[in-house]
Amino acid sequence: MFRTAYATAALVAATLSLPAATATATADENVGRSDACIAANTTVAVQNAARPINHLILGVTNIGGSPCTAYYYPRLRFDEAQSAAPAIEDSRPQALVTINPGETAYAGIITSAADNPDVIPARRLGVAFAESDNNTYDGDSVTVDLPAGTTVGAATVTYWQRDANSALTY
Repeated sequence: MFRTAYATAALVAATLSLPAATATATADENVGRSDACIAANTTVAVQNAARPINHLILGVTNIGGSPCTAYYYPRLRFDEAQSAAPAIEDSRPQALVTINPGETAYAGIITSAADNPDVIPARRLGVAFAESDNNTYDGDSVTVDLPAGTTVGAATVTYWQRDANSALTY
């Protein structure tokens, strides 16, 4: 995978607000079972990235009362896809991404290769979270609307990152 460095101050400023589709899950018995960021203690937003092309930026904001850890990478399903988008292994950060209340972690989504003619329209994105063992997922996923005109080919996703620039370098 190519590492690109197209992040600019304007991109970061635009990405940090993530005003696009936001979904919030209601608190339930899952909160407090671990330190993982899950649907019940976060809001999720997705929007187009200005650069690089065919990228979306996914943000998860901690709305809980204590820090949570965004383990591994988000499990993403576009519309009614049967399998989740695979992770970009080269994007694994050196340390866990723990976010304090009000802070946001990011994952970059490559929707397709720039030269891939085999893309289909997508309208919704299901997001599930990993627990610390990377095998157990929060039972409640979050579904958000994708930006208008989103098309998907062989999508991939980065591991959670501390900042939007890092999430968009893959």
